[in-house]
Amino acid sequence: MARQRASADAAPATTIFQVRDLDRAREHYRALGFRVCRQSSENADCVVERGGLIVHLVREGGGDRLTSTAYLTVDDAVAVALEWSGPGIGGTTTVPMRTMQGRREGVHCDLDGNLIRFGSSIYKAIIQGTEEAQPSLS
Repeated sequence: MARQRASADAAPATTIFQVRDLDRAREHYRALGFRVCRQSSENADCVVERGGLIVHLVREGGGDRLTSTAYLTVDDAVAVALEWSGPGIGGTTTVPMRTMQGRREGVHCDLDGNLIRFGSSIYKAIIQGTEEAQPSLS
C-alpha cells in the first residue's frame, strides 16, 4: 500500500536569516521595501515580506555564524538593483547580469552577510522594450 504524501501547499516557504542586531536588520529590510509582518514581544525575531519572499530574521545565538541565501523574482531586476543601491540602504548590491537561462540576475548582500539573489525575465523586458545591453547602477 502506497503512503499518501502530506500536502505542502498550505503556505509559502520561509527563509531564515541569522542577524547580529535585530533592530538594525529590521530597518535594513524596511529600506529594501520589505514590510514587517510580525515581531516577537521579546524582540528575538521578526518576519518580513516582499513580493512573496518571506524572511524570518532571527537574532543569532552563540555558536557558529550561519548565512543564508534566498531568491526573489521581480518584474525588473535593474530597477530593484537601483533601488537597493540607493543612499542610506546599506549592504551591497551587484549590477544584474544576463544569464544563460534568459534572466537578468543580481545579488544583494545584507549587513550580516545573508544574500538575496533577485532576477527578472529578459524576454519580458524585450517585449516591453526596456531591455538594455548592460545596465549600470550609476
